Amino acid sequence: MDDEELCSKLPEAITNSITDEVAHPGTSFIEHLATSTLPTSTQSTIDGELKRTFALFKFKTLDAKVHRNEKKKRLSQKRRRELGFYKVYRKGMKYKEFQPLHTLWTEYMRSYLDLEELEQRGFTCDPGNKYWNQFSQLLMKADFHGAHLKVVRSVCSSLVGKSGIVVFDTKNTFKLIGTDNIVRIEKLLSSSLLSKNLKVRIYKTVILPVVLYGCEAWTLNLREEQRLRVFENKVLRKIFGAKRDEVTREWRKLHNAELHALYSSPDIIRNIKSRCLRWAGHVARMGESRNAYRVLVGRPEGKRPLGRPRRRWEDNIKMDLREVGYDGRDWINLAQDRDQWRAYVRAAMNLRVP
Repeated sequence: MDDEELCSKLPEAITNSITDEVAHPGTSFIEHLATSTLPTSTQSTIDGELKRTFALFKFKTLDAKVHRNEKKKRLSQKRRRELGFYKVYRKGMKYKEFQPLHTLWTEYMRSYLDLEELEQRGFTCDPGNKYWNQFSQLLMKADFHGAHLKVVRSVCSSLVGKSGIVVFDTKNTFKLIGTDNIVRIEKLLSSSLLSKNLKVRIYKTVILPVVLYGCEAWTLNLREEQRLRVFENKVLRKIFGAKRDEVTREWRKLHNAELHALYSSPDIIRNIKSRCLRWAGHVARMGESRNAYRVLVGRPEGKRPLGRPRRRWEDNIKMDLREVGYDGRDWINLAQDRDQWRAYVRAAMNLRVP
């Protein structure tokens, strides 16, 4: 292969500068070569080159977009049920595998209930003890995974006498695994493991506060009130169970009047109206600088649409006051008297409506 095929001749400008190597030895030769071969440019052309934007920089690579949009998403409840996270099969597990869980649960309950301190204060398991309310409230909110329970009474006679460790605990269901390595299901509100009084306490302290969260600002109509009553009656029927008819000697559901007699507490609508009146009195006694008071006494500008005006929150307050015997119009001034307003709040709580 010839040398001409491997290399090409340098430009004349460079070859002419190389001849001056002897005259410019070392670094001076490199400077002389660069200045003699590179094209000249002005300051304006240099600034223009530095400010130039390349079109390809406007387009980001696909990897960067994917990496930015990738977020950790939690599985929804529906997806968890589809994947079988909440399924506990009747067979396939062993009782011995859950005994360490029961040991762990006993230590958890001793620390959670603080039994040592309660015993030092003189606590006994008697419901008449002054610390019983504190103990029962903590007990109802505890986690029962790993607890050892025994069925004393049940609608299903085959479950009576069975005992086991809780392997699944939800708001309404216990699943126990017995020494025969079989999982059995026991409903919480309809279970005989808990007394009816304890079930009512669970309803008042766990279920009802969740349902009534923010009810002070609700504006209920008759349809919504009826739906809330149906919900409460459904829960109470699960708690008190069925009743044997004296004539036909058959089991039947309890009527609404029978449920209210057994419950012996204000119903859910009375609770809502009492809380609304309590909050209304609190807002009425606020100063004019508070935003809640401004919203209460303020009047929106503009024209009202055609048709009957929708019921306002203040209209409900006036209707509730008329139910307890107050016919006046200026309820804001009435709320300034705390004792008198408190009497109306209590009357709204204890009022019985057929």
